Amino acid sequence: MGFLDFLFDKEKAQARQVEKLRKKLTNLWVQSPDRNDAASQLFQIGSPEALHALMERFKVQTQNTTYDIEEKTFVYDMLAGAGPAVGDVVKDNVRAEPAVINWQMRVLEDVLPPQDLAAFIQELLSTMDVGYERDPVKKEQLILRSQGYTDYPDLQKEIARFTISDNEDIRFQSVSAVVKRDEEWARDSLRANLRIEDSGRIQSMVCDRMAQKGWTALEDLENDELRTEIKEALPPQYHLTEDGLIRRK
Repeated sequence: MGFLDFLFDKEKAQARQVEKLRKKLTNLWVQSPDRNDAASQLFQIGSPEALHALMERFKVQTQNTTYDIEEKTFVYDMLAGAGPAVGDVVKDNVRAEPAVINWQMRVLEDVLPPQDLAAFIQELLSTMDVGYERDPVKKEQLILRSQGYTDYPDLQKEIARFTISDNEDIRFQSVSAVVKRDEEWARDSLRANLRIEDSGRIQSMVCDRMAQKGWTALEDLENDELRTEIKEALPPQYHLTEDGLIRRK
């Protein structure tokens, strides 16, 4: 057997071991100590494949809530304790995962500088559409988490795209972030929201902010069609002035 054959066989053996441990880790009928033992072994192997398998534990939930939180915390502590060395693998896991990212993002908060995590969240959001999505939980988690990074205007500007999302909860989160900004792009995104919004709680936030800042609701004061559209969209406690400002009645 040649040296390359030996390495190939070793890699195959490790792949089989990783898969065996992954199955044990995610098997809800296995005892909690045995799942934790599988998690420890995967972490000790330490390859990207093993770490991705380790993070599979975040995707399953046991009936015993106490055990579930303890086991996920055990995995989280190992990953976070490894420091920046696991950052790229965890980011790849978040990119690939369609929904369950909360624990992985907590790891990244511990191992990455804030500016790097803000840039990563912005990267992820930039790939996402504002249209309908059957399961928008990943998008919701990213937008909610990004509100803790108000010092990074490029990220906040990315959030502004979602003020016209098809999902009301996402619009609410996005508008909640945008109304704290003073930039022109914030004004423009609130204007866009005014034209489509049908939720009273969001309309009030938008109208109050635009009234507070003295921002006109119209890009073109001579556009009568748009003026009528905005008037019809406003909730009853607000009105549109001749100069395009929103005021409470």
